[in-house]
Amino acid sequence: MKRIKKIMYVLLFIIIFVAVLIPLSYTLRPLEGENKEVRERITGFYAEKEDSLDIVTVGSSGLFRFVDTPYLWKQEGYTSYNFAFPSLSIYLFEDLLDEVAKTQSPDLIILDMRKFITTNSTDINKVRSQFALHNVKYSTVRCKMINRVYSSPKDRLSHYFDIAVYHSGWDNLTLDNLKYADNEEEHKLKGFRVIDVVREFESVDVSEVVEEKAISKNAEKTLRSILEKCKEKDLEVLCLMTPYQLTASQQKKGNYIGSIVEEYGYRYLDMNPIQEELGLDYSKDFYHNKHVNVFGAEKVTGYLGEYIRTHYDISNEHDEDVIDSWNKAAKEYDAQMEALN
Repeated sequence: MKRIKKIMYVLLFIIIFVAVLIPLSYTLRPLEGENKEVRERITGFYAEKEDSLDIVTVGSSGLFRFVDTPYLWKQEGYTSYNFAFPSLSIYLFEDLLDEVAKTQSPDLIILDMRKFITTNSTDINKVRSQFALHNVKYSTVRCKMINRVYSSPKDRLSHYFDIAVYHSGWDNLTLDNLKYADNEEEHKLKGFRVIDVVREFESVDVSEVVEEKAISKNAEKTLRSILEKCKEKDLEVLCLMTPYQLTASQQKKGNYIGSIVEEYGYRYLDMNPIQEELGLDYSKDFYHNKHVNVFGAEKVTGYLGEYIRTHYDISNEHDEDVIDSWNKAAKEYDAQMEALN
């Protein structure tokens, strides 16, 4: 009888956790500052209709600031989404590919290559990683991510149950939080944000930098592991290096990355040597030396869409519900762009 009671208590705890604590945790996750943008983008991904996305991007701001998903829909008819997080560690890429596969079967995965240039150690930035850990849904994948970031069992436990981290969120709880109780909420611009801030920077020209320079052993090992996984799962992948103000040394590392990618039979699109072809203007198209504004994003996305259409076989046929949803996003995008004039 004692054994049966213990089993019943465990089952009761699991039922209460699933029915109450998980939705409560989702509700209490922060909705201010940078957290708000990330929260809206990731819950928007989960709200997309199952197997409705043609393209999913995985990575960091090198994607969600550059891939203008409503514009790509308008130009090419592709449904795409930025499943991307600020300063995302390359060591979490594989887990996020597994997370994508739970609800979507995209014809193309776009992987962000920027962080492979700068990653040296195996350490993961714990503060920045929380954007990913505390926005994806509760799952075994999420647990794997937590285990990669935290070695201490005590630290892991507090993040397994992130309500322990955000219990003080009661003070900031609003009606707006309640709509995230299932960690799903449609994103108006399909994972993109219109930023019209303009800051001037000096242009760069690395078009003649053809030498290669090795990236760190940790970064190379991780990149190869990711590409091997993609091959095993028969995923169609485009490895993308979006344009920014980089040095010749960094460009050499980018060239090295390209050689590795092509070794695995995948395409590598480095936009840095073709910034002039993209028509990027450092006096108008950037708000940060590493990030374009919406005007730069349209230029990048226009080129990207044409590149995808030329090199990949992607069906852009969708049912009426999906088309209506994306037309609605395009209309919202047009309205926001119109308001800038």
